[in-house]
Amino acid sequence: MTDTAVGLDGPVREAAPPVPGGPLGRWVLHPLLVVAYPTLALWGANVHEVPVTDATAVLWRTLAVGAVVWLVLAGLYALARRPNPVARAGLATSIAAVAVLAVGRVLPEASATTGLVVTGAVVVAGLVLSLLVSRVVLARLTLLLNVFSVVATVLALVALRPVLVPSRNQPVLVDFAGAEAPARDIWYIIPDRYPRAETLSDEYGFDNSDFESHLEDLGFSIQDQARANYPKTAHSLAATWNLDTVQDLVPEPPEDGADYGPLYDLLDDHRLGRFITDSGFDYLHLGSWWGPTAESSVATENRNLSTASEFETVWRTTTALRWTGAVTEEEGMDSRNFIRAITDYQLDELDALVTEPSDRPRFVLAHVTLPHEPYVYDADGSYVTAEEEQSRTRVENTVNQVEYVNQRLTDLVDRLVTGDPADDPIIVIQSDEGPHPEEQYAAAGGINWLDVDTEVRAEKLRTFSAWYLPGLDDEVPADITGVNTWRFILDRYFGTDLGLVDDRVWVFTDEQHLYDFTEVTDEFD
Repeated sequence: MTDTAVGLDGPVREAAPPVPGGPLGRWVLHPLLVVAYPTLALWGANVHEVPVTDATAVLWRTLAVGAVVWLVLAGLYALARRPNPVARAGLATSIAAVAVLAVGRVLPEASATTGLVVTGAVVVAGLVLSLLVSRVVLARLTLLLNVFSVVATVLALVALRPVLVPSRNQPVLVDFAGAEAPARDIWYIIPDRYPRAETLSDEYGFDNSDFESHLEDLGFSIQDQARANYPKTAHSLAATWNLDTVQDLVPEPPEDGADYGPLYDLLDDHRLGRFITDSGFDYLHLGSWWGPTAESSVATENRNLSTASEFETVWRTTTALRWTGAVTEEEGMDSRNFIRAITDYQLDELDALVTEPSDRPRFVLAHVTLPHEPYVYDADGSYVTAEEEQSRTRVENTVNQVEYVNQRLTDLVDRLVTGDPADDPIIVIQSDEGPHPEEQYAAAGGINWLDVDTEVRAEKLRTFSAWYLPGLDDEVPADITGVNTWRFILDRYFGTDLGLVDDRVWVFTDEQHLYDFTEVTDEFD
């Protein structure tokens, strides 16, 4: 088809055919919407688990790249004198976006060669089509892509409704008046899902007395009846780091009971961190692979192997980036290697910090996701493949990771504790929750904590807790809960007058009702 015809007086330009679809056929809306959609869809599918800043960081970078590609192609098509260069460049950009941003989801098992060849072929096909397509067909494709992308984007935004109008509240409930900072470091290590001794013995057949005895020989006190305030990391750490219950911290829960947003806000900007930095400490936050504790906005310094959030790491696996150098060797080509690399980095940084010089007292916080799955460590720290993990029982895998983290923690505390109460740091090793009971893995759609036996709840709520408090003779309550951890320590070492609140324990109903609490404290009496 040509754009001209021959008349008596020479070539005559034909009138441009009417554009189908009215404005939606003329306006080129689809390129950036198509570019944004994979990120929005992944975010929407995990809306209650993903911090807003993690998702929006990926979204803005993706949109920026898409906009640059579109503008560059439009400029090249204009220089080549192709009609409708903006629409043609938009068509090529949308096809390329689908190829690059969705191929990992369409071909999850493909090799790097296959994945990149398929991606490249689709991108080239899109370029050729955008160059050769006629005006009428281009207008129809523009209309089709506009309608599709607008509808898809609206549906994605509906799924994101819980975070578009977030409910956030954190009343001031703690008075730190009278504080005077001690001239000693504080080390706070949270081994995720580390079981209490009786749980290890009863449920896993493992005797942890060697590790606990070694800590006690160094001067640690073991709180052998310690409990989490809640059966979930987000709730438990929010209460511990903010020195109050979730009920008090979030007096007006979000309408969507599955919205983790208020809890994640409490993990990012927490009262403990603010108090510590205000008291003249350097707060060093050794980030985990889990997004909400990967970094803290109130830390003096965040240290993390990867600048990529958990959301970005998962997002990369759904794109062609999974087969390129954009997924670095340190971050790993899959989630197992990524998680192991970050955990190795945390443990190695803890070791390095022992001798790292500092002009000010340091508060070192490390949320170490061990013995939390995936099971990527053997007892000696060697790598466990996915096949090896699957060939072993959950009990075997958990015990192996308990033994490994025991070894690393033993080596660390042996170097930290010199025996001189005047110089030794305060050390808190306290898990956020107990391990998942078998019933939690078996519950399709998530466990209902009110429908399980008392012992199942107890397994989840019993926590490991060991404190080294140099120069202090006060006895730590054996049944202390996380909400009182820093109330106790700050009162003794910083001179605050916070006092202890009642050590109470709650469960929430299920993942759709995160703020519907039922007290189960009496089950531990």
